[in-house]
Amino acid sequence: MRNVFPAPDANPVDAIASAMATTGMRAGEFWGRWEVMADRIRIYGTKRDARERDVPLARTPAAPRLYHRTFE
Repeated sequence: MRNVFPAPDANPVDAIASAMATTGMRAGEFWGRWEVMADRIRIYGTKRDARERDVPLARTPAAPRLYHRTFE
């Protein structure tokens, strides 16, 4: 992971890839609803509200932000 996306602290694309790889989030989940807790990340299901899972927190991911022409 570090070879392909070496700078998650400085590069937004690397940060997104790192967050998805360390949490197991799919693209729809990453752009969907999730929250960072003290010791875990709670990922809410995209098809059913009851489908949620907790993933141990390895590092704090940044939520995606939308801009006029790009995303981060």
